[in-house]
Amino acid sequence: MLNVDADRISLCGSSEARARFIKGRNLNDNNLRDFALAVCHECRAPRFGRTCDKEVAGIIHLLALYDALDPKMLSGDLKDFFLSIQDEYNSRIS
Repeated sequence: MLNVDADRISLCGSSEARARFIKGRNLNDNNLRDFALAVCHECRAPRFGRTCDKEVAGIIHLLALYDALDPKMLSGDLKDFFLSIQDEYNSRIS
């Protein structure tokens, strides 16, 4: 189970709300996807062009969570999940 707090928060509050959302939950693919979707839902960023900044906000939050995790907590499946998220982020910023 995760015990997380937001060190930095967004102005709209989505970071802090999502830290509360994931706290005490198991670290698995479904909970991580729900975490990112919840960030997207709470995000107050406007949409620009073809890329929805709300989706990027969810990706950035997942990557920040990954960076904060103890590597011993990550199974092969979770490592693969985070690698796919990193690839998605790289494709959106290129």
